[in-house]
Amino acid sequence: MNAVLVKTGGRGQCLLSGFTGYGVDPDDPLLFHEERLSGDRITVCFELLPLQAHIRASQHRGSELIDYPMLAGKLAAALAGGNAPWSDNLTCLNALIGHKPLPISGAHDLYFEWPARDRQS
Repeated sequence: MNAVLVKTGGRGQCLLSGFTGYGVDPDDPLLFHEERLSGDRITVCFELLPLQAHIRASQHRGSELIDYPMLAGKLAAALAGGNAPWSDNLTCLNALIGHKPLPISGAHDLYFEWPARDRQS
């Protein structure tokens, strides 16, 4: 299985690691939505948050290969706590793209529209 991890920081940092395989662009597995991946960063890793231990804990026994569903579960538990059950892809897509209300008790949905080109570094 292949994965790309996109890490962003509040000061405009954007770091990518991972490998697309043949899922995004069969002719160029190092191209991820118009962003160039680096051949020396094929293994997913965290640099901006102290979460690297979750990657190590999600490796298949006796291997450096990562069990990505296990990693997703560990990250959801670490980052979302009690809301981890709502971190699945469908819930996120419904909220972020479909603007459907979050099915979480007490949740508030806020959407902001940024003017074009106002957040460039």
